[in-house]
Amino acid sequence: MNRKLEKQIAIITGASSGIGAGVAREMAKEGATVVVNFPVASTKDMAQGVADEIVANGGKAVAYQCDVKQRRSGETNVRRCN
Repeated sequence: MNRKLEKQIAIITGASSGIGAGVAREMAKEGATVVVNFPVASTKDMAQGVADEIVANGGKAVAYQCDVKQRRSGETNVRRCN
């Protein structure tokens, strides 16, 4: 099967629920390693749940907290992926 996003990393903001979670799941199905980004501690469990679901279905995913409004936080999140 040819998966379009094999060997790619996708950082999805707002991926702990809703549209972002759906995008994360679909990108994982296409072979991407997905970073499920969550901005505040109160959404950590939801984000981890999305990441766990992706892994349970054979994909690769991690959940990281990052406030993309804060440049340093965003830069740290990207460095974690390298």
